[in-house]
Amino acid sequence: MKMLRKRLVLVIAIGLIAIGLIAIATCSFAATVSYNTSTPIAYSTTDWVNALMFQQFNTALGTLTQVDLSITSAIQTTLTVENQADSDSSGNAKTHLTVTAIDPNSLLTLVPNIYSPAFNYILTPWQVATSGLLENNGTDFGSWTSTPILTEFTGSGNIGIGLLTFTETVTANTGGNTVSSQVTDANATGTVTYHYEVVPEPGSILVLSSALIGLLGFARKRKN
Repeated sequence: MKMLRKRLVLVIAIGLIAIGLIAIATCSFAATVSYNTSTPIAYSTTDWVNALMFQQFNTALGTLTQVDLSITSAIQTTLTVENQADSDSSGNAKTHLTVTAIDPNSLLTLVPNIYSPAFNYILTPWQVATSGLLENNGTDFGSWTSTPILTEFTGSGNIGIGLLTFTETVTANTGGNTVSSQVTDANATGTVTYHYEVVPEPGSILVLSSALIGLLGFARKRKN
């Protein structure tokens, strides 16, 4: 009877170990990894065309499930407003910058949309006024899970995100006829975050199996 009880305990223990190993082999857990661009763009006079390079996702880490991408740009601008009339003029002017970011296969688009602080002015006839340096920044962000985009961001190299800037002045004016212009520099940077699923490696499962079996053997010796 005592021997039968020991065997029953052994069978139950082996069954529990087997169930645990199956659970470990089939389970996975979520993880993330982020990379800043390796080619941040320094302040350059707009309008310019450039690219940000990002490290692709390494499949050795697991299975990619989602890509997050953020693009940030900042402007430094100086505005000039001229009243070209014989009457007084007043209002405000801003510089408007858009930075369009597009992936190589045109599957995603981000557009940081930035306005400078307003330059307020009051001008007598034919007077010209120039602002000081005006600065601002903006970010656009997106997340994608579609297979074509996940495939595009997967590999052992880099992926380039093309950037195109467009700059204009926006003026709200009362009285007179004004002409406004701007000189603007813009920079850009970005970050990519990869969400992925990790499945335990067979080697890890084997090590755990050996450890559990060893513990079971030790328990049998203690009972004997």
